[in-house]
Amino acid sequence: MWYCSRACQKEDWKVHKLLCSTFAAFETPQEYSHKRAILFQQDAEHPQFVWIETGRTDEGYDMELKKLLHLPGEQSETTASDLVKLNRINLSRQRPLRHNITLMCRDDFFKDGSIPNKSIIGSTKGMMKYDWRGPILAVAQEVNSMPEPPYDDLTLHDFRDIVDYFLTYDGTRTAPKRWGHA
Repeated sequence: MWYCSRACQKEDWKVHKLLCSTFAAFETPQEYSHKRAILFQQDAEHPQFVWIETGRTDEGYDMELKKLLHLPGEQSETTASDLVKLNRINLSRQRPLRHNITLMCRDDFFKDGSIPNKSIIGSTKGMMKYDWRGPILAVAQEVNSMPEPPYDDLTLHDFRDIVDYFLTYDGTRTAPKRWGHA
């Protein structure tokens, strides 16, 4: 990653180090159709990189998401949805996003017994303004591709943008407008 100054690099290290050591293991996918995503498990101290297969049919892709967002011991089938689509700009840092980023979660995470997400608490040092619960998966799509942008690998730069979003989103309607949601 490139930084505009030594001060910015030092400031970013607290977030960057959460995934940096595992990045090398996720540079080359096993299959072309696999893309690097970030999974924020509800019971893990730190997020983790995961490979998701994007070349499947919608049904196959849904099955993989359900597996990643499933809670241990859960009897019923998990339903997943796009919680938030981040695109355009990171207002905290006044820079455009390199990818369109989608945060995927369980549909009823406030009602289904999901606990507060420890990975997000750890990534933000407890400074997030919203009660994020259950597992959350972040995926990337190319910015200027239409009509349906192809999936792409999330980077450590994207991770910084996601953490900034967690730090600023407060659950109100004004946050998506400020962040330029789709």
